[in-house]
Amino acid sequence: MNVPGRLLGKAARRDAERAAKAAEPVEDGPAPKPATRAAITLLLVTILFVPQLAINAGTLAMNFSLPAVYILIVVGLLDGVFVVGLSSLLTLVFLAAVAFFSLKFNAGHASSTSLLLLFALYIPFLFRGHRPLGRVYFEWAARRYVLLMMVVAFAAMAQAALHPFVHDDRLLAFSNSMPEAIRQSGHYNTIAFTGNLLRSNGFFLREPSFLSGYAGIALLIEIALFRRWLVLLALIAAMLLALSGTGILIVLIALVVAGLRRAPVKALIGGLALIPAMPVIANLVGLALLADRLNEFSAPGSSGYARFVAPWAFVQGGLSRWPWSLLIGNGPGSILRAIKESDTTFEIFDPTWAKVLFEYGVAGSIGFAVLLGVGYRLREAPFSLKTGMLYAWIAAGENLLDPDFNGIMLLLVIFWAKPVSMVIPSGSRVTDTAAHQGNGA
Repeated sequence: MNVPGRLLGKAARRDAERAAKAAEPVEDGPAPKPATRAAITLLLVTILFVPQLAINAGTLAMNFSLPAVYILIVVGLLDGVFVVGLSSLLTLVFLAAVAFFSLKFNAGHASSTSLLLLFALYIPFLFRGHRPLGRVYFEWAARRYVLLMMVVAFAAMAQAALHPFVHDDRLLAFSNSMPEAIRQSGHYNTIAFTGNLLRSNGFFLREPSFLSGYAGIALLIEIALFRRWLVLLALIAAMLLALSGTGILIVLIALVVAGLRRAPVKALIGGLALIPAMPVIANLVGLALLADRLNEFSAPGSSGYARFVAPWAFVQGGLSRWPWSLLIGNGPGSILRAIKESDTTFEIFDPTWAKVLFEYGVAGSIGFAVLLGVGYRLREAPFSLKTGMLYAWIAAGENLLDPDFNGIMLLLVIFWAKPVSMVIPSGSRVTDTAAHQGNGA
């Protein structure tokens, strides 16, 4: 009796059956429920239209997007849209333990308020939509995000057109005329120029870099799903009016990584072919000013140096401050205090990767990596969008404790799981096109 052969034959048949099942058409599921649609819209409105405002209580300020996230979760639970993910729950328990020990070991240098904000922002990562709802809810949320981002893009164009004639700071920072009780705290470059050129913030957003980054995220959605030329042109115009490299980096990194994943040889050849044409393209689309900012990486005191170069040396020194610093960090909220107490003559920002390493050490960094890995696994968002948002969270700004950016990541990536029949057998992979067949990708 040829037992091994029979066993191999059964295994092959099982794999074939699984592959056939995975290839079956996936039902889009029911249309999003009205209450959940309203909660999604509310969250996007708080992120895109009122980020210059906040609920102030003494020295604390809470973005309106934070309660909006919890409203969406409560509504989603009542509508039967959300469930709790067990893997995310276990990861958050581990992260909570690391953060608690980091706070205790660094008593006097750490902030319990920062720890509470961390918990408030990452508890929503526990939830995910029911798998049969993933595709239709993701696409609805993505369409609504692009639609509202188009309003911001046209506001940026109007702002740039009006500024030479309307010399009023309220055209750039409308919150200056708002009561102190609802004005966003902190220091932001809401009114910013490069030479004599205005760097647009889209009127509603806190900084030009936010306009650039949010437009870049919308651009990735449009490229992957809808490909409407007028929308693409408007989003590109908004990114250029911001005179910020944030969105451009998000889009380029996402598309390059996605291209290398799908067709590495073609992507490499295409990239090499574009190199001779880059100076001409840069002049045509007005990227010369942005290209000049590359010199900032070697200029202490500049924005580029503060964001991408200065944090490296600062974090390396911070991980050797105490015997436990490498493992569990220097405590929640400690990096800002350490930067203020340092004797450097130039500014240092705290991008997410630097803040996590400095405050929660290697253990905390592993915890966040697992949390995002679990959150990204088999989610409905296209690979390019997930890549761009992951880069943006890690390196494009101070996003660890930013309720607005976390709200976008939850809404466009974390919440919406793929339907069960989209889970492909081991050895295969889902491409953006397969995952969104019939959705314009």
